[in-house]
Amino acid sequence: MNFFEVIGNSILIELNKKNWTQSMFAHKIGVSDEVFKQIVQGKKALNAVEIAKIADTLDVDPEKLLREEKKIYCEDNLSEKFINSFYNKDNFKLIYFIIEEYINMEEDLHEFKLSKKNTSGK
Repeated sequence: MNFFEVIGNSILIELNKKNWTQSMFAHKIGVSDEVFKQIVQGKKALNAVEIAKIADTLDVDPEKLLREEKKIYCEDNLSEKFINSFYNKDNFKLIYFIIEEYINMEEDLHEFKLSKKNTSGK
């Protein structure tokens, strides 16, 4: 990761710890969602004043933002996107089918265990 990617990733880690959304934080530091997306992706260069402002808003030491940690995915609102996928009729049918198959497998397994128990008990 380059220098600005490290900072962006560190910001994401801190946001996740605080359960803050990227959009919420962008508003707190006075930038648009698109600019903030560029920041967390490491595509926008930040100066020392901007890094200090971000660190202050996150209530962390600026040095913490400069340390490389495990990279996390910067997609915001993944759960919302997952839920929205249910609005697609084909996706819903597929998920319904998978759940039905799982239930059938559980029932078959239960019946198998009962038959084994009955067979071994004789």
